[in-house]
Amino acid sequence: MRALLIRHPWIDMILDGGKTWEIRGSRTSVRCQIALIASGSGTVIGVCDLVDCVGPVTAAEFRKNAKKAGMRPSEAVLGYYRQTFAWVVERPLKLKR
Repeated sequence: MRALLIRHPWIDMILDGGKTWEIRGSRTSVRCQIALIASGSGTVIGVCDLVDCVGPVTAAEFRKNAKKAGMRPSEAVLGYYRQTFAWVVERPLKLKR
């Protein structure tokens, strides 16, 4: 199984169902269930389905879809990555242990 390292609080937002776009600097062709690892822990704390990759997104698209990325429109600013992609996740499941 593939895995994705994600920092807190973003990983918690995905597992709570409030974040469906994971913002990354590259596209992905992966479409399957993936493990979610909290950065720095080395521990899989949940799984979700990676179902799509959107992008590269424009600044306007990012602001319009900020809620999907767990942000307010004013926080959705491009520039951290040369190009910005949204990895679309669905069906999050937090593992009990």
